[in-house]
Amino acid sequence: MYSLTMAAAALLIGCATILPLPNELQVKNMQEAKTELKHLILTGRKQEATTLARSLGPQAGDVLLEASSNNKASVRMLALELAAANPSPGSCRTILGRLSDSNATVRSVAGNLIGQCQDHDNARDVVDALEQQNEPSIRRALVSQLGVIGGPEHVPVLRELRLEPAVSEVASLALVQLGDSAERRKLINRLQDPDPQVRTNALRDCMTVRDPKIAAWFGPALDDSRDVLPITGPHEGPMVYARVCDFAVLVMAQLGYRFSFPVEFLERRPPEQIREARKVVDAMVREKEHE
Repeated sequence: MYSLTMAAAALLIGCATILPLPNELQVKNMQEAKTELKHLILTGRKQEATTLARSLGPQAGDVLLEASSNNKASVRMLALELAAANPSPGSCRTILGRLSDSNATVRSVAGNLIGQCQDHDNARDVVDALEQQNEPSIRRALVSQLGVIGGPEHVPVLRELRLEPAVSEVASLALVQLGDSAERRKLINRLQDPDPQVRTNALRDCMTVRDPKIAAWFGPALDDSRDVLPITGPHEGPMVYARVCDFAVLVMAQLGYRFSFPVEFLERRPPEQIREARKVVDAMVREKEHE
């Protein structure tokens, strides 16, 4: 009996010693995988690198960031491609770090990938990039992304950027996304502006803001049947225009509203479809009045 008890105790002690090993092995395997990924990137083995980066998930980000500082433009480009396919904080830093790349193609690709930065952890990185970048198009993209991933702590930064002519409009929309009531009111006022083009531009900005609740102020646009946007080409017969109300329905669909009819593109819609969208907005208005 004694020997059995001792054997059981030894077994428990042995298990207690052995159980942590899988975690240690996992850490070891992770480090080996990261080393292998770096090797695949440096040697240009794109397909294998793509597979391994996908399996590593966010853990691949740090490897991509390190590889993106390589002297070879082809290696930096591959790091960018993998960063785009595997979003993570590290991948975002990889992209932002190439905005000042010595190679024009790498810089251009990095600029087009700014939208891949979707993590709040990268908001500080975006602000840092804004301090380094002077190109207006890049600055606009960075400001826009700050509206997506930023928080209340970034409102003062965006208010300063609101005064910069090159990024003023983008900063205004970013502030709306972060809950700035003054900038939101400006957007609502433009939705109610009597000029059809101003209304249309405001509707387009609502797609950037991506706040479904803003549709509660789409009433005037849905009542506006003035032509604003051509939807047929110059060689397709008589010119057909979409109206403000047609564009408002499309924007509502982009914001997540669903109707009894499909909304896949901009087209002139029959009165009953416009009325259905108007009923959705009227219901939102009534709900707001009872809040």
